[in-house]
Amino acid sequence: MRKDILNKIAIFFSLVLLIVLWAVSCQNSFFWDTVQLGSKHARVFYENNFSAILLPDEIDSGHIPAFGCHIALFWKLFDKTLFVSHLAILPFIVGLFWQTVLLVKKFVPKENVGITTLLILLTPTLLGQITLVSPDVPLVFFFLMAANAVLSNNKWLISCAIACLFLTSMRGMMIAVCLFILDGYANKLFSKNIRILIPNLFKRAWIYTPAILIFIVFNVYHYTAKGWIGYHANSPWADAFERVDFSGFLKNVAILIWRFLDYGKAFRLANRNNYLK
Repeated sequence: MRKDILNKIAIFFSLVLLIVLWAVSCQNSFFWDTVQLGSKHARVFYENNFSAILLPDEIDSGHIPAFGCHIALFWKLFDKTLFVSHLAILPFIVGLFWQTVLLVKKFVPKENVGITTLLILLTPTLLGQITLVSPDVPLVFFFLMAANAVLSNNKWLISCAIACLFLTSMRGMMIAVCLFILDGYANKLFSKNIRILIPNLFKRAWIYTPAILIFIVFNVYHYTAKGWIGYHANSPWADAFERVDFSGFLKNVAILIWRFLDYGKAFRLANRNNYLK
């Protein structure tokens, strides 16, 4: 009984922590790439009353600009203020909390759900994004929703979550590929027998069709109108798409390891089996 109460307190505290953090951050200005993805994109849609879906080249990063539309819609409904911009993120914060609890329940004993949820939500990178008007917050929410749907084999919810990931950003599209692999493994789609594998994949294909159609329709329209997809030669971030030599590759690997160490990810990965006991 006592463990059950402590568990519920930990879950409730986790939600309160996120909401308090959001509340004290509502005057945080747009920062880094959220200036473009959260402010400049939204301003275009706000000023043209959603009359065009394509953005000017100088701020068009190739993403489907659904996040900017979302912020602009909140501005139209309420007011064009910094607080309203943060308010547009709040539903996703509550949503990712809820999806985290659901995911944790699938892996840990009931009495440990609260503390495990709290430890996950205390991840510095996640808390940092919650203080911003960031597309990575809905990205995490839709990822967790998709992961839960895959593990529950909820086909309609998988389809919805994957489509939303495609609408969020290109990173969402990359994550969707990982989720497809998880889907194949968790729901036993993969087989060494090609006669079993191909029918299994075809039967599952309809789940991912809406997301693929969204990708194709947007990019065909984008290419028809602008003649490029993803980035163009005069793009401010074109350098980020250039190939690097072997020394550049090693530098990127070193930076990735540094980031893992800096945020404690290496220690979490090393002890991942302990979390599931």
